[in-house]
Amino acid sequence: MRINRFLNRAAIVVVALFFVTLGASARGKNISGLVLCEGKGVAGVVVSDGLNVTTTDNKGGYSLSVDDEKSQFVHISIPSGYEVERNGSIPQFFARIDSGKSKQTANFNLTKVDQSRYTLMTMADTHILRGTSKAGSILDVERYTTQMIPEINNYAATLKCPVYMVHLGDIGLRTSWNHKRGGYTLADYVADTKLNMPVFNIVGNHDHDIPAKGESFDDYTVHLSRNTFHTAIGPSHYSFNIGSEHYVVLDNSFIITSDSGPSQREDATKGYQYRVDEVQMAWLERDIAKLNPAVTKQVVVLVHCPILLNSTKYRMMHAERFLDTFKGYDVMIMAGHSHLDASIRRTYNGKQLIQNIHASSAGTFWYTPWSCDGTPGGAVAYHFGGENIT
Repeated sequence: MRINRFLNRAAIVVVALFFVTLGASARGKNISGLVLCEGKGVAGVVVSDGLNVTTTDNKGGYSLSVDDEKSQFVHISIPSGYEVERNGSIPQFFARIDSGKSKQTANFNLTKVDQSRYTLMTMADTHILRGTSKAGSILDVERYTTQMIPEINNYAATLKCPVYMVHLGDIGLRTSWNHKRGGYTLADYVADTKLNMPVFNIVGNHDHDIPAKGESFDDYTVHLSRNTFHTAIGPSHYSFNIGSEHYVVLDNSFIITSDSGPSQREDATKGYQYRVDEVQMAWLERDIAKLNPAVTKQVVVLVHCPILLNSTKYRMMHAERFLDTFKGYDVMIMAGHSHLDASIRRTYNGKQLIQNIHASSAGTFWYTPWSCDGTPGGAVAYHFGGENIT
């Protein structure tokens, strides 16, 4: 018993030291601005830099102290019943932090939208390489841009409700084949994804940067593995609301040295782990604390790697601590990574917990139109509203 108490205290001290160190190294600056709709301030909108969280006042104004060493963006959690402007298909819910200024202004404009019914579509593991005959189909870009994208747009045009897209990660293969044999970048993906809807993106293990040879990432530096994603696309952890759902986007591919293989060991020194780093966990707890249970029907967690292994075991490290963050809410997890179609349903903390794993949108790396379990490649559509989700 004494040993257990000592270990618990030691864990508390380690976590405390982590955040003391984080705060001590921070270079503080202030970002302020307005969240407006038709020229009027919108109150109660959650604003964050990926760690600190605040809300807008009655006039839509906010002020936030940020750490511009760790934070690259200030972003809003788009409130239910609204959309933001888009740059192409990328919703502009974020502004890049200018580290050269001690003060910065970032305003956001909203448009009202009826979201009593809406459709959320998903892509996963597109793995676009602009390949050669030795490393993926040489027709991958053509099939993505001239077949898949038009097909999604055509389907969305038949729906009489707002439509949103989520890419669940592994957009290309940057950290393995692509940097050796291919030539498709995340910037290429942004330019090619001409979808007539907002597209929210999740970083997959193959979308990360890897450290220099002989170096490794840890909780203090793992944000550096997302530099290319941040530059080309935007934030890698954030939240937004559609209808009665609160969506949370997280990076749960913890790159240590590469994406060469996953490890479940706490003391792993190479490869990558299925886990959420401490900075994201601290932000997540603050984000969820801002929810109103009377308004939010359920939380939808958008990650690349599955969290559940089956109905009783976990694939992601520290999964119980992670899931306890959502206590009081039904939770749906949407993931990719496994290149197959599977669903797991269980009860957790007295609430419904569902995990849907999505097959590869690329089929078998664009060689065949089906994934490894025979599921057709493509996109999945979820229709929200009314009694059930279909």
